[in-house]
Amino acid sequence: MSRSEPGAHVRRVLVLVVLVLVVLAAVLGAAWALLSPSLPVGILRDGSATPLDPEARSRFDAAVVFALGSLVVGLLAGGMSWFVLRRHRGVPLLLTVVLGSLLAAVVAELVGLGVGHLRYSGRVAAAATGSTTESAPELGSWAFVLVQPFGAALAHTVLLAFTHDDDLGPAAADRRVGPVPAGADAQGSAPAA
Repeated sequence: MSRSEPGAHVRRVLVLVVLVLVVLAAVLGAAWALLSPSLPVGILRDGSATPLDPEARSRFDAAVVFALGSLVVGLLAGGMSWFVLRRHRGVPLLLTVVLGSLLAAVVAELVGLGVGHLRYSGRVAAAATGSTTESAPELGSWAFVLVQPFGAALAHTVLLAFTHDDDLGPAAADRRVGPVPAGADAQGSAPAA
């Protein structure tokens, strides 16, 4: 085995983590667009839509659905990476999970907004001037993309706080506790004669 192979393996694992997070984010975004309540809008003379109530409860509900979904995915990403990728624990894995979760949250928001606009675009286009209809759910702020990386970092940090291993890298996963030789004390040294 050459020296470059372990590093290449670690890079492949980290890239795979990011890809899995992005795929899960796309599913989360589509689910958010389908589960979130629509936004009631009025159709203006120029054919554009304006929210009937800018402080509508449906906006709050859509934001909460996205934030809770992102938090759950972030917590699962941080927890699963801790347990499944035990051999790769450390700063590179933490940074990969947190930054990958940030990228995934952006993907989730873009996919969710895209699916929502596809779902409701025909209603707005077909509505007559002065009428009311439903429009795609909105988040109203890009700050919601920070929830998933926060959840991933929180899960990773809490698990780190409760671990008993001083060494979290590959050595910790490979370490085997062997039997204590006969006549040895708790530290493994033979008693004085």
